[in-house]
Amino acid sequence: MVAPLAVTALGLGLGTGTAGAVLKSRTDSFTFRNPSGAQVTCTVQSAHDLADDGSLTVSTTLSGPVECTASFMDIGVEYRHRSTGEADSAYQESSGTSLSYSIDDVAAPVRSEHLVLLDACDCLYLYELRQSK
Repeated sequence: MVAPLAVTALGLGLGTGTAGAVLKSRTDSFTFRNPSGAQVTCTVQSAHDLADDGSLTVSTTLSGPVECTASFMDIGVEYRHRSTGEADSAYQESSGTSLSYSIDDVAAPVRSEHLVLLDACDCLYLYELRQSK
């Protein structure tokens, strides 16, 4: 039996695009107390960048002291292929302080979801970025 995971939601949000927008990003900082009682501040930067040539780069970066190392990171992307118009999705996961990957043949709309789990504070960061055009 798996024990339920108690998490604190750190950042929830939705970015909406405007015509001609290419880069969507958000930066959030949060503070918690580590097991020894010291205050720790971490910063999470989430971004997706759709270039004119149809290449999409998505990333999540964590910065701060060693407690700001994620035990789990995930970026999921929903998009359309430029060449066919077909809907598609891509997911990548990792741990550590940075996750980034690129996808070719992408057209708007693009939606990316960035998730970070920190064991040091039992915290969960989740943010969604959207680009309609």
